[in-house]
Amino acid sequence: MTDPPARTRPRTTAIETLKKIRCVLDAIACDLETLCQIEEIQQQHHVVLTSSTAVTAHLHAAIETLQQTLACDGRDITARRPPNR
Repeated sequence: MTDPPARTRPRTTAIETLKKIRCVLDAIACDLETLCQIEEIQQQHHVVLTSSTAVTAHLHAAIETLQQTLACDGRDITARRPPNR
């Protein structure tokens, strides 16, 4: 009785192996570039978020000051104005 033929992987040459490694390294480089772009976007997002938070705080302070000023004048800023005729 003879043994069945053993499965053998096709032999790869050193050049084929280097090409595969190069392909993997290229994919890694592409992923790294994408991650760097994402990091830049996150930093820009953080700057925008910080700026908008500062603007919001400034606007809230201005609104509060306006409300206090109008309250001192006895005006109710929530009252509706009569329609123009």
